[in-house]
Amino acid sequence: MSKLYFIYLIGCFFNLVNAQSKFTGKVISGSMPLPNVEIINSTERSIAKSDDKGEFQIQAKLDDELVFFLNGYLKVSLKVTNENRNTFNKIILERNTIELDEIEINKTKNLKIFNDYKSLKMAKISKQQSQPKVTG
Repeated sequence: MSKLYFIYLIGCFFNLVNAQSKFTGKVISGSMPLPNVEIINSTERSIAKSDDKGEFQIQAKLDDELVFFLNGYLKVSLKVTNENRNTFNKIILERNTIELDEIEINKTKNLKIFNDYKSLKMAKISKQQSQPKVTG
């Protein structure tokens, strides 16, 4: 009876260990590793960050949803399965591109700029004449 109880305890222990395992991998963009990527287990509400080499590990069970987030990159969601739980995963993040509306540039006419004393004085006089002061 005690052997059966002992085997039952060992089975429960391995079930607990197997149920909550570490999900490991590396986050890259192109061929460059990405540091400080936030890996969020949205099911368990836990967070981890990738190191300087882009590598990470986070506690995850089967069917947990992991979200990989870094500013300037598109976020990636991944569901934990038996295949990707026990292997070293490579997560690829793509840059977030911003599309701008089309801009049209037109050449304007040259502006007449006064740069000598006489023309500046004449411009000042014509401005004063166009706005006369009321006297009296």
